[in-house]
Amino acid sequence: MSDWNASFLECAKQSGIAHVVQLSGMNVSPSSAAAFHRQMNQCDEALKASGLAYTILQPNVFNQNMLRMSEPIRKQGRFRSAVGDAQISMIDVRDIAEVAVKTLTEEGHTRKIYVLTGPEPITYFDVARFLSRAVGKPIEYEALEEEQAVGEMIRSGLPEAVARSRVGVHRSFSSGTFARVTGDVHHLLDRMPRSFSEFAIDYAAAFR
Repeated sequence: MSDWNASFLECAKQSGIAHVVQLSGMNVSPSSAAAFHRQMNQCDEALKASGLAYTILQPNVFNQNMLRMSEPIRKQGRFRSAVGDAQISMIDVRDIAEVAVKTLTEEGHTRKIYVLTGPEPITYFDVARFLSRAVGKPIEYEALEEEQAVGEMIRSGLPEAVARSRVGVHRSFSSGTFARVTGDVHHLLDRMPRSFSEFAIDYAAAFR
């Protein structure tokens, strides 16, 4: 990831790009539990050191990630993950897109870092409840042990390295730091971020 990012930054400088808005992630740092988050932090630091004008967006987990679970939810009425009962202030990608447009097209966002979250921390058990209500049928969440989750991902066709990277991200949620709610979306868009309940209603057809 860092090599691709370095190539992009070099091309941006050669092309005379005036302002880069970079999508990163919440709680990325050199000491992040997940390798993916450590790599994202390297990309953020490279952008800061590049000399380019920048804005960095650091969103929490996307609501739309649940679409990966749509098939087992439709066929079996359940989804499984190693996230456990961690609380996560999940955010809708539509809100992230609106923030990105605003920071690209308006003045005053240079050298700013915005941490983007949804309006409340929820667990995957809450996710199952919201989806059940929106879809009109019972949907259950089953918490898996890490090795169970890795095995399922490999059987679904993911390379083992990718599966273990995803589970590493899931492990980091147990720290509690992904439950934090910020006011950046409200400040930037002058409204509350979309809730997972709203997402469930808007995307209900994908889970029926």
